[in-house]
Amino acid sequence: MNPELKQALDAFRINRCSLSTGIDAAHEILPQIHGIATLMEMGFRKEGNGEALFDNANPELVAAALDGIANLAALAMLNMDEL
Repeated sequence: MNPELKQALDAFRINRCSLSTGIDAAHEILPQIHGIATLMEMGFRKEGNGEALFDNANPELVAAALDGIANLAALAMLNMDEL
């Protein structure tokens, strides 16, 4: 992460809350990725009757969940770039 980006992220505030950067951000982001991926895995796993919870899920919702995982992973990689 270049110094200008780190400075901008450190200065960013929403409702007086700041963002974590570096390894602290990775420690916050990786459990989120794990949680979403685990939930999706459980939803697509077939039960004894051959059906899964997500069999009839809207493909747009599934795509949005995968997009969320991709965005979180990219954010973690950005924060770990200089570690």
